Amino acid sequence: MSGGGDTPTQNTYWAYEFESGKYVLGYFQDDELNIECGNDSSDIWVVNAEGVYTENIALHSYLESEIVDAINAKYGTNFTELTVKQVSDISIGDDCPDWDEYEKINGLWGSFAVSTRQDNTTYFICSINGHEALFQTRNSQMPFVSPAGIITVFGPTVQGVGQWCVDKITEQYGGSIISIETEETQLNVGDEISGWNNYTKINN
Repeated sequence: MSGGGDTPTQNTYWAYEFESGKYVLGYFQDDELNIECGNDSSDIWVVNAEGVYTENIALHSYLESEIVDAINAKYGTNFTELTVKQVSDISIGDDCPDWDEYEKINGLWGSFAVSTRQDNTTYFICSINGHEALFQTRNSQMPFVSPAGIITVFGPTVQGVGQWCVDKITEQYGGSIISIETEETQLNVGDEISGWNNYTKINN
């Protein structure tokens, strides 16, 4: 049996956004963390943002871990696995019954630049893919980026300011970030950030 701790009671049903506009469905019951399927783990039900059943997907181990981590982060539980539960008499194109009753655990997608100063003269950059925030670093240091998208210097670590950046982004745009990752870059001072104009700027 999975689970442990106090099972949340404020919302029994949850919907986890694993890709933009795609949700898998589940619920808590008798200390189990259940996910809804057609027959087994090879055909987990997927609904869109309007609560319409659109497809079935296989429950790969990486997705199971991601969902369990997200549930535990949101509710303060310590589940370790998902239990697949059959939900029958459903066809693609049907509306999900009681869709409004599911608590949505939404992801966020895009590239963001968070102002580090009141005069908005320098930024930290971050890419968010669903529930993961990714920071580029060089020798574990994050770049400071000018309003023109040019790296001016490398400074603090992600451990020092990464969560602060994520909080700034999610305060304004929502989303549920469950992991912060780093990626070493070959960028140097004076280099321009690729696709800078496509970054969403968060100014003070």
